[in-house]
Formats: sequence, structure tokens, C-alpha cells
Amino acid sequence: MIAKALAIQHGQAMTNYATKNNRADIVKTNHLSEGLPPMGMWDEMVLHQSMFKQRYAKKPIELTSIRFELSPSEEEARNWTMEDWRRFLEEFIREMDGISKVNHIGKKKGKAATSVKPTNIANSQYFAALHRDSKSGIPHLHLVVNRIDMDGNLNDVKFIGERAVMAAKAVNQRHSWKDAMEIRQERIAEVTKACMDVLRSMPFFDWDEYADRLKAKGYDIELIRGKTGQGKVHGYRFKFVKDLLHLFQMQLHWTAEIPQCQVVSLLQAMLTSLSFPANLERLLK
Repeated sequence: MIAKALAIQHGQAMTNYATKNNRADIVKTNHLSEGLPPMGMWDEMVLHQSMFKQRYAKKPIELTSIRFELSPSEEEARNWTMEDWRRFLEEFIREMDGISKVNHIGKKKGKAATSVKPTNIANSQYFAALHRDSKSGIPHLHLVVNRIDMDGNLNDVKFIGERAVMAAKAVNQRHSWKDAMEIRQERIAEVTKACMDVLRSMPFFDWDEYADRLKAKGYDIELIRGKTGQGKVHGYRFKFVKDLLHLFQMQLHWTAEIPQCQVVSLLQAMLTSLSFPANLERLLK
């Protein structure tokens, strides 16, 4: 499973999205009145925040809620009941609330762990709604949490995205599920193979043919143009249609005159490392 988190200020809009305007299945609500419609849940969160307005008057809270997206794989969530989803949600929240040090990822990977104030999601207002992707049918949870817990304290959001990754990793290890890095590497290998198979099957490079053949394999590909949408092509991106949670975007300045052998070598370098070859600009001049 993978998890993403972000502190947001558009809680009302997120409530509508997470609940699909009351069409999504509500897995759990916490410290909210029973039977409320989506906007009723958000109104209760806002009412709770207003009770502590004076406490935060010197520094008003702009990011009023936290949104999470929890996505177990199709295999991991197969045949789950609503009670299974509820247990999964509560397990993730326990892991989140237990994090006091963040092991950095991405550009900060390798740096010493940073101490953070643990969240108190378990004692905060929240609701979790179950979505099923419109194309793949793969289910995932949207969780919306009030920044102010029931004691009037602020849920800390420093490195909240990294914390979500750490919590997901702990859940994965407990259940012997694949973590986000394993899934990412599998997706990269899968996309790489699909692209190389298509390129090797083409007698010469033609963009429309390339895009059509990839689409037939389940990948959507589109050009990236300037701000007007009509200008110079700046690159292109792949979207894994079978699972929209995984987006591979690779910027490649190209022209139709690039020999196929150079297209193949450039794509190979980019897809295997997700970075530009050092001689990219020279090759494309």
C-alpha cells in the first residue's frame, strides 16, 4: 500500500471530493454526529475550530485540515469488507500518531532524522470515505482530519507527507505487503519494457503510431506544450491507465527528425533512471 498526506486550507471542497457529494461509502467518522451529510460533517469541524479561535488569534490557522489518501493494492484489499477497511484505517492512524522522528526521503534522504510533534488524529474529528477508481476499479480511502484535536491542540503537519510514507511502510512490513519503493520500481520496469517493445517493433519513429501502440498496451501518453497549449512541445508524459495513482512524467525535448536509435537510447536512459542523460541537449541539437 501507499499513502499520501497534505495539509490543506480548502477543507470544504475536499469534503465534497472525498465523499463524492455523498455518493462514496463512509468507512468511519470520529467525534462527529451520526448521520450527517458531507457538509454537515465539515460544518461541525469548522464549529469546533471556532471554539479555539481566541487561542490562535495571534497566528490564525490557514491550513485547517489534513487530507490523506490510502491506497492498498488490488491484491491486498481483495474481498475486504467495510470492517476490514475500518481496521486498516485505524491501524494506519495508530502508526501516524506514533511517529516522533522523521526519516527523510527524496532530496533530503540521508540526513539525520528530524524530531516532530506527534499527531493526535485518533482524538480528532475526521471522516474516511471509500473510493473506487473509475477506470481500474481499485479502491482507496480518502481521510479528512481536523487540524485542531478535541483538546484544542493543533495537529502538527511538519513533514506530514514523509510521516504518511513511514506509517504506510510500517503497515506494509507488518502484513508483508509491498512498500511504495517496491511498487515504484515495478512500475518503472513495466513502463520501460512496454516502451522498448513498442520502439523496437517500429520500422521508423512516428509519434502518433508510438502513442497509439502504447495506448493499446494500457498507457496513456500526451505531449506537453507551452502555456497556451499551442506552442512548442516541451516534452511528454505517461499515465499508467490501469492505476492512476502512479504517474510517470519525463521531460524530453525532441523533434520528429531524431533518428530512432537516438530515441531508443534516450528513452532507455530516462526510463531506467528517471533522469536525463548528460548529453541530452547535444544529441537533440
